[in-house]
Amino acid sequence: MKKLTSQIGNVEFWVKWTATVVIMAAVALTSGNWLYPWNILLYFIGNILWIWAGVIWRQWPVIITNLFANIILVAGYIIKNWI
Repeated sequence: MKKLTSQIGNVEFWVKWTATVVIMAAVALTSGNWLYPWNILLYFIGNILWIWAGVIWRQWPVIITNLFANIILVAGYIIKNWI
């Protein structure tokens, strides 16, 4: 419990857990096909937060995976709605 208490004041802690909750909400909205395009926006926000966490950790796989996911999300949104 001491380790958790010391992490709560840490920006990294809040970024990664906020990102996790946001992406779980996006998955829930997508699974029921509810509230399009808000589910895409939630994915995008969650991925941006995970990119931020990846930068804090200096973990290129986290950064690249979430950057690629955002590129695919934006491309799909543009193709579906504007082309």
